[in-house]
Amino acid sequence: MRRFLIKTSLLLLPVLVFVVLCETGHRTADNDYKYKYRWLSEHASRVKILSLGSSHGYQGIEPDQFDDLTFNAAHVSQDLHYDEFIFNSFVDRMDSLKCLILPISYFSPWSRLEDGLEAWRVRRYHLYYHYPTSWFDPQYNLEIYSGLRPRTALREILGKSNNLYVTELGRGTRYNKENRSDNWKDTGILAAERHTRDNPDTNLYQANLLRVRRMIEKCREKHADVLLITMPAYITYRENLKEDQLSKAISFCLSLKEEYDNVYYLDMLADPRFTEDDFYDSDHLNEYGAAKLSYILNRAIKERQMD
Repeated sequence: MRRFLIKTSLLLLPVLVFVVLCETGHRTADNDYKYKYRWLSEHASRVKILSLGSSHGYQGIEPDQFDDLTFNAAHVSQDLHYDEFIFNSFVDRMDSLKCLILPISYFSPWSRLEDGLEAWRVRRYHLYYHYPTSWFDPQYNLEIYSGLRPRTALREILGKSNNLYVTELGRGTRYNKENRSDNWKDTGILAAERHTRDNPDTNLYQANLLRVRRMIEKCREKHADVLLITMPAYITYRENLKEDQLSKAISFCLSLKEEYDNVYYLDMLADPRFTEDDFYDSDHLNEYGAAKLSYILNRAIKERQMD
């Protein structure tokens, strides 16, 4: 029996070493989550404008266009629960905060990361933002849970792999105009279908409303404003949205604007200032659209502060 155990251990040892090396490689490489957590940990006290949100904000808010130091803390598929988690992780250090930008998309009031195709991203919040989940569940604790990629891991260990796709101040860099597909307009139908909830969860709507209220109240304690925004989208996306759901998403924002004096709302979904040249696909801005939108938001924030 002892000999059997020794042989088994010798056989498993290379496998274990291989797995550990792969995991180490994936953890070693920089990524958007690790970078943003580190940046905020070092600079939160200097941030005057913080932007959160899902991929619409991740790609569409360009901090360089703002007069005050702005950081984009959005991530792909980030819902309001994780918006609040990131906000709460740093707000007590944000002594300079003037404004929180919170994009509210067509799907935001009913969005829950764990229920979608991007549920694997919960692991990134756990590993790199210290989001509390089970320490015994491999899907939250191991990067290799999504699959062993030895070649990628080796490149990461050697420092030859780059998984960082954001600017210094956090805007996503992959949805640039030069990368746009020829059929980008056609993405509107599928994107709208993916974002439509056939049976909207009323409880989730109310829970998300409460999350935003808590963020607003903390901002008010710091004498900071909250700018809610419905991001611009191309017509092929807009014309496929379900009217009832869109109306409720807009009401979500309007009700908060009416409730709090430090909240204002910009509905830019169909803003005519945005043309074909400003989009990467039907519901995401490219770098030109992001610069244009951020210039508009910067001006709106300055005007608000002057009132």
